[in-house]
Amino acid sequence: MELNGVQGIMFGSCEYLREIAVDEIGGMKGGGGGMGVSKPRYTKAELARLGDGIYERDIQPSVEAENLGKFVAIDAETGAFELDRDELAAMNRLLARLPNAQVWLRRVGSRVAHHIGARRCSGPA
Repeated sequence: MELNGVQGIMFGSCEYLREIAVDEIGGMKGGGGGMGVSKPRYTKAELARLGDGIYERDIQPSVEAENLGKFVAIDAETGAFELDRDELAAMNRLLARLPNAQVWLRRVGSRVAHHIGARRCSGPA
């Protein structure tokens, strides 16, 4: 999927996954006290540019070889990140440390976190 020249998939600046993560760590949605969901401070294209830049410059060189296939949740403002095979677990830990994180999600060894739709298969059917 391409968004303004940026490859990847997002869920409204990760708001869908962020709400699930916040619920799982005990936050409350809808302003009823507790930890709320932060509002996006960047457009999707800006968040993608920042998150991918941090990943490629600071994270990829040190994690790529031993963490292929894991998800990396990155705070686009601080560069803080969490790795896990489960994307929600990575986001939970990042949001527990930085409740207002602007999260960009990516899979180690791939340009995207998820693929949608059919993929071309090689070899006989």
